[in-house]
Amino acid sequence: MIIDLPIIVCGKVIKPDERETVFIKNENGVNIRIPMLNEDDVDEILNSRLKTGLAEMPFDDITVFFEKLAAFWLREENPFRDEAVRLCSLVTGFPAAVVERDYKLIVHLFRNRGDVYDQLETEIGNRWYIDEWVPSQSCLIRAFPRGLVTNILVGNIPMVSSFGLYRNLVVKNNSLSKVPKKDPVSAIYFALSLLEIDPDHPITKSVSVAYWEKDSWQEEKFLHNSDAVCLWGGENAINELKSKIKMGTKVLEYGPKKSLTLADLSAMEPDDNMRDIALRIAHDFSVYNQEACFTPQELYLVA
Repeated sequence: MIIDLPIIVCGKVIKPDERETVFIKNENGVNIRIPMLNEDDVDEILNSRLKTGLAEMPFDDITVFFEKLAAFWLREENPFRDEAVRLCSLVTGFPAAVVERDYKLIVHLFRNRGDVYDQLETEIGNRWYIDEWVPSQSCLIRAFPRGLVTNILVGNIPMVSSFGLYRNLVVKNNSLSKVPKKDPVSAIYFALSLLEIDPDHPITKSVSVAYWEKDSWQEEKFLHNSDAVCLWGGENAINELKSKIKMGTKVLEYGPKKSLTLADLSAMEPDDNMRDIALRIAHDFSVYNQEACFTPQELYLVA
């Protein structure tokens, strides 16, 4: 089976029949045909940083855009979401119900504008830093976007790609994402959904989602010219990519994690059912077929 997917360059859609393509061979027997980035695309992405108007946009306007995006994804009748779910399920092997739940779960991060403000304040200390100079004793403090943030994404669970893009954009950065072989669908459809809200919006124009081969000239140029790089994946992959990034570039690592379950049987109440506890543990171990970083891999019992 062959699936055609577009790429997005600075908010513009490029389809496979418009460009030389490359095939991504998927472990589930699905081949994805996707356009290759040419030199003009790469130059446009690199030159667009902080020039789309997103850096100057009030944070309140950004929350309004994402609120509209959440409402779009959560529509009861939504052929766009249905197509994304169908394709992601084919490519990843996850049941459609799991994919749809993931897509709805990620947009709950920004469906409520107040929650987005709370998240920002929790992470940077003051929600006003992102928009204006804030007095602090004898100083003034303000937070500025880095510029172009490149994401090397992983596709272990559908929500991860969308989460990476959202995190870049909500703090006014231009976002470039390399889609993972395991799930190129989620990031691409998240980017396409921005165009459904407003194709001319600064957020939409600040997004590029594409694919390039390992050790390609595109990889070298992006890693050498990004203002920050977010790396997702295993230890070997992250260490290899870090060696290619120029000194002084901000690197955020989302590397391998291992989760475990601890069951304290000594704390059981008289009405606790051992079978129910065992079923709950089995459920936790089965989530995402052991693909998610929060899926337990070890069980410890306290008698």
